[in-house]
Amino acid sequence: MSSNPLVVKGSVQQPTVVYATPTSIGSSSTHAYAAPLLDSWSSAGVTQGYDQYDARRKKRKQIASVVCCLCCTIFLLLFFLIPREPTMALQSSVLTITNSYTLVQTWTVNNRNPYGVILNNVNTRVDGPILTQGAYYGQEVVGFGLINNNPSSSVSIGSMSSLDVLIYYNMTSTYPGTVAASLKQCCSAYSPYVTTGTFDFSTSIALHNYKDISVGQATVLLCCCSCPPA
Repeated sequence: MSSNPLVVKGSVQQPTVVYATPTSIGSSSTHAYAAPLLDSWSSAGVTQGYDQYDARRKKRKQIASVVCCLCCTIFLLLFFLIPREPTMALQSSVLTITNSYTLVQTWTVNNRNPYGVILNNVNTRVDGPILTQGAYYGQEVVGFGLINNNPSSSVSIGSMSSLDVLIYYNMTSTYPGTVAASLKQCCSAYSPYVTTGTFDFSTSIALHNYKDISVGQATVLLCCCSCPPA
């Protein structure tokens, strides 16, 4: 018996399409068909889908607006409320010996806050050169800082700005002869003057006070007369 498949020759019949019988309305010869249920359901579904999409989009916009406002608020709070200590830099030192033994320093104060600060007091001192010869060997002159040479003086520095402030030091000693000996030594060669201490600030809006901001140790070489180059 052959294993070849059975082949039937002839034409292939097309599938028969059966249409639904129209619904008759009354005795009229006009036929009407019921609207497809799929189209009606699809239209309603699309409309509902668009409504849900709009609602989600509006909600996302609202959330984004709230987050943006919150970030701006936090930034402004940090910008205005986080204190930034003022900084000081010694710009120059000048000795005057016309009427007294006085050292005048120019300090640049930089305020990095969005509000003003007030320099209320300076607790600084300058140690003059130690005497290396004579009867007052080992002694030195000392001066204590005064804002604008006035014990009750204060200086206001505006927001985000800097200002040059003059600090005066009247150089004295417990031994009267030390001043004259120091001047004599200062006229013969450049001598070191060392500044140490702190500045005290307050703010114009009473948010923060900055107490005891150290100036570090600033050393300058000065000469009272016409000295040879250092």
